[in-house]
Amino acid sequence: MERQLTGGTLKKQTDSCLHKRRRRRNIFVGIKSGDFVPDPKLKCYLHCCLNELGLITDDGKVDVEKSIASLPDFMKDYATPVFVKCGSQAGTDVCDVVFNTLKCYYEMDKRAFVLP
Repeated sequence: MERQLTGGTLKKQTDSCLHKRRRRRNIFVGIKSGDFVPDPKLKCYLHCCLNELGLITDDGKVDVEKSIASLPDFMKDYATPVFVKCGSQAGTDVCDVVFNTLKCYYEMDKRAFVLP
């Protein structure tokens, strides 16, 4: 059984990745409002979070099935079609893949975008 994305789970992974990357929480202030600045540090922070949550495949793509399984029940109706349609977006490296995928979620339906 996959673990669901909850506030506590997300905070734990966020804190872990912020510490590993030596970043402050303000790194993702703009992204919350849809300002996806292509900052390599932000991209790799996002990759770290999804990787820590077990949502990255061995070949560096976003695992859509695990991502859907990890959603809280209240999000599944609107987020599942977004996750399926976006899939795992292409990128120049694993950090770019995650960034582009999360950006796709936000652009399709910002309710489906869960900021780690």
